[in-house]
Amino acid sequence: MKILRIFLAKENLEPVFKYNELANVTEGYSGSDLKNLCIAAAYRPVQELLAEENKSAVKALNWILDRMRAKMA
Repeated sequence: MKILRIFLAKENLEPVFKYNELANVTEGYSGSDLKNLCIAAAYRPVQELLAEENKSAVKALNWILDRMRAKMA
């Protein structure tokens, strides 16, 4: 659990973050595995935001294309 606290020290976690539960489910992971897991988890919100922005951009592009098709018809 100590290594998890070190890897997550600079992350903005909830005050009641359950380090012990994370330690239990990652038992047997190497230090490198834990570090990679923490990095991936930290980037997850960014990936989700980018995915939502891409969906919005595609939706807007489709709307524009529909309007252009309607004018050409």
